[in-house]
Amino acid sequence: MGIFRRRRPPHVYGMEVQEDWPSNAPDGFVVLDVETTGLDPATDRIIEIAMVRTDEYANPLGYWSSLVQPTQLITNSEIHGITDEDVAKSPTFAEIVDEIVSRIDGQVIVGHNVSFDVSFLENEMTRVNRQMPQKPTVCTLQESHYFLPALEQRRLRDCVSILGITPDAEHRALPDAVLTTTLFNYFVNCGFHPTRSEYLRSLPDRVRQMTWPPPTVA
Repeated sequence: MGIFRRRRPPHVYGMEVQEDWPSNAPDGFVVLDVETTGLDPATDRIIEIAMVRTDEYANPLGYWSSLVQPTQLITNSEIHGITDEDVAKSPTFAEIVDEIVSRIDGQVIVGHNVSFDVSFLENEMTRVNRQMPQKPTVCTLQESHYFLPALEQRRLRDCVSILGITPDAEHRALPDAVLTTTLFNYFVNCGFHPTRSEYLRSLPDRVRQMTWPPPTVA
């Protein structure tokens, strides 16, 4: 769809996204994706995180990503291709939590099956005595029922195939965040379900009326 510009990170399927994070941009959305050591947020850990910042119309403004040292062995490398060696010199979650908080503060979080990503983020923050905000989230998997009602399967690759995109790799945080951003941009702007699109565009304004919680948990 050509909505990404300037710098092309790996595996973004012909689209480019600007790396510089737009710290002073008006409130909008942060599209989030994480890769993990497993499926249980209580015991498994984040090993890669990526975010794409957009405006209220889901137009991408910049991205940020990092591998994360999980302080436990990675036993599912066959899923995402990330190995213990890959993350050996990467920061721990505690070392980048301020980077993460500064990027999601005041923004609506978007993800494909977003509850998975948010649950891992919540548990990682709890481990370092931080707290996630109670703010609106958008799940593009759930939204696909409004905008892509005929789909039989709703994996990310199934949804973006409707847009003419065939990803050649999955389960890396930045490529999946870019694909989710493209999908979300379509939902916000396609005109197929104008009432739902208008609701999505209204969410950043609702977040402006909420207060970020204290930085530490008593």
